[in-house]
Amino acid sequence: MIKSLTGFGSASFEANEIFVETTVSSFNSRFLSISVKLPSRFQEMEHKVDMLIREKVSRGRITVVIRITPVSMRALVSPTLDMPLFREYEKVFKSVLGKDPLPDDVKVNILTAFPDVVRLDRSSSLDEVVWEPVYRSLVEAFEELDRMKKEEGKNLSAQIEAGIDRLSSSIERIERVSEGVVRELVLKKLRRDAKELFSDTSAYEEKIGSAMLLLLQKLDIKEEIVRFKSHISQMRKLLLCDEPVGRRLNFLLQELHREATTIAAKSSQQEIIDETISMRAVLEQLREQVQNVE
Repeated sequence: MIKSLTGFGSASFEANEIFVETTVSSFNSRFLSISVKLPSRFQEMEHKVDMLIREKVSRGRITVVIRITPVSMRALVSPTLDMPLFREYEKVFKSVLGKDPLPDDVKVNILTAFPDVVRLDRSSSLDEVVWEPVYRSLVEAFEELDRMKKEEGKNLSAQIEAGIDRLSSSIERIERVSEGVVRELVLKKLRRDAKELFSDTSAYEEKIGSAMLLLLQKLDIKEEIVRFKSHISQMRKLLLCDEPVGRRLNFLLQELHREATTIAAKSSQQEIIDETISMRAVLEQLREQVQNVE
């Protein structure tokens, strides 16, 4: 079953004292375009997110927004004591207070009063800690997006199928009208023209045979009808595929439009010309619908 290019998915996941919320939006686009929005401190994770997205989709304008919230600061930072700096402060206080060793309360004051002594460094394993909830929320968001795209795909498939049915009915009517009518019209015209042009009946019979053959070959639309039906059959098969088929459907629509234009150019029957006009209107509607097929 085909999928739509448009959809939305969201998910949240908590692990390792990290809470992650992810939203995924997909819009119509001829190619794959990805936009990822992450908190600034986690920008280096964008490449991994981009690679995961490319595994999930093949076409469309994809926007992913990831919000990362620590449940506790322990998940993001680890305290580090700058011991050399602490010793320098300790020397200064010893000289000022004239006490060696310093009382414990003074040492504590050094730690709390001078923030550069105890640094809150980013955890060395932060990427691994955060990636797990980010990955899980991304996967779940894309699963929801996929469900929505499939649901929209069902509606698209029904609309495209209806358009294909209309094209099929039109080509069947064209085939019925064209059978025998062209030959009869050509024969009448050739006999009328030949009687005016040829006084010699033997020359008349020979000329009318060759001229009729050439004209019939020029006006014959059987090949176009066969190709048109073949393209319709291929489109019906593609609508049943689970893989992305938007580009192939669009190519077949171009071929159908080409065949309809050729049929109109080769036909003299107004009924056939009117049918091709209706066909091209349907093809234009289908083109707009197929633009939204993944």
